[in-house]
Amino acid sequence: SQRISLKEFYTVLKKYEENRCFYCGNKLSSEQRKTHVDHFIPWSYVQTDNLWNLVLACSTCNIKKRDKMAEEVFLEQIFS
Repeated sequence: SQRISLKEFYTVLKKYEENRCFYCGNKLSSEQRKTHVDHFIPWSYVQTDNLWNLVLACSTCNIKKRDKMAEEVFLEQIFS
């Protein structure tokens, strides 16, 4: 699979996630470039851009997570 831009998902996710980072819960910047659309299950594991696998993250959390699986505590949060 080939990676695509995730910008189209930003608006939908921003509304659904109440403009907060999925991981730390902090309010996201109003500057779109500082907010990342993150693959909850990393692209290296599941090479799809399905909405069920995307969350908004602040740049700090997304860079920290990188291509690793999220901590187990977030599994419940993604499915609720």
